[in-house]
Amino acid sequence: MPDPLAFLSLALAAGGGQIDGQPARACVAAGHALLQRSAPLVRALSGRRSAILLPPGGAFLTALAASDGRGAVLASPSLHRSKRGEFCALTLEIERIGAVFTSRSMADCVPPQVPVVYLDDSPRTAMVCSDGQERLIDLGSHFGLDLVGDVNAPGSPEECLSIGGRWLSHRDLLAAARGAAPGGEHAAAGDVPIAADWSLPALTRFAAVLLQGGRLVTPTGGG
Repeated sequence: MPDPLAFLSLALAAGGGQIDGQPARACVAAGHALLQRSAPLVRALSGRRSAILLPPGGAFLTALAASDGRGAVLASPSLHRSKRGEFCALTLEIERIGAVFTSRSMADCVPPQVPVVYLDDSPRTAMVCSDGQERLIDLGSHFGLDLVGDVNAPGSPEECLSIGGRWLSHRDLLAAARGAAPGGEHAAAGDVPIAADWSLPALTRFAAVLLQGGRLVTPTGGG
């Protein structure tokens, strides 16, 4: 059985970092609470992948954790609205997407028949919409995570995220993040700004800062 910290979201939680003043650990715990408290979401993701249409931030980490080791397709929120719709329609079919994690501002990008999770109020609550019903899930009273494991675990070879059409494993992403942050330089740098949109370098930087216990600041959360 893989080490728990061989999975990206748990490894990032164990790093002790923050996103806009919110502990990464709390964001990840909220994702696990969401999966535990929403049977419709569990059914939607059974044997399928997820899609994440969110910018870098705590909500992304909650969505990644709620994907619970399944592969997740990471979409770029900066895509033109019409292109986001095309992306979702095509990706949902090709990549076997069971549910989409996003925000209300991008609700019209998701086909109405697809289960969707709105994370505008993460890590406090989430809104799960499926089968024509909306269910508000309380995430704020979750229990803490048990993060016992090897912080140097090489990472699971299972697929983690697809970005730009390329699938990357937990191992790929953890290795890249560790290589980008030698000597804990991010942890000592104070607040570290992060880009407003996704690219592989942005994802690597995001993970590197959190692994080193640093403090990420997003464009919308920096005050």
